[in-house]
Amino acid sequence: MKKYKLLAISIAFLLSFTSCFNDEDDALDAFQVTWKLDSWSLETPIDLNNDGISSLSFEPGCLNGSEIKFYDDSNGILNFSAFVSYNTSNENGNLFFMTACSTGSDIYSQPISYHQDSETITNLETDETYTYTIENNHLYMVVSNGFVATDINTSEITVSQNMTYVFVRQ
Repeated sequence: MKKYKLLAISIAFLLSFTSCFNDEDDALDAFQVTWKLDSWSLETPIDLNNDGISSLSFEPGCLNGSEIKFYDDSNGILNFSAFVSYNTSNENGNLFFMTACSTGSDIYSQPISYHQDSETITNLETDETYTYTIENNHLYMVVSNGFVATDINTSEITVSQNMTYVFVRQ
């Protein structure tokens, strides 16, 4: 009888130990998917479309189709569908925004590396580091000073603030 109790305890222990690994593997597998850009936001509201209403959150616009793919527990690729530049001009004391999108051969995939515990993503092409958090089916990637607008005439920076990309799990 003691042998059976010992065997039952041993099996229970092994099953609980194995299930912990499965939970970690499931969490990692859930992370290692394609994430599509859903929106982006800023810290301070701006009137990007010059309609008199300042906003914090924006649709992807010409970045529609941008995505992040995580291949394993440390590597992935960041695909932006366009290069976007923002310019401003001062008209009667108000900033007027202009947006330009470049698509096509100028855009390429950028390899990234990451460590899931550290909540940072490093772009291997540029050595830039982004922070990320995951909540439900959303990945939030914060790029320090990711939104930069320059004066159309002087090329001086008129607006610079952190930008948060919101990706949705596919």
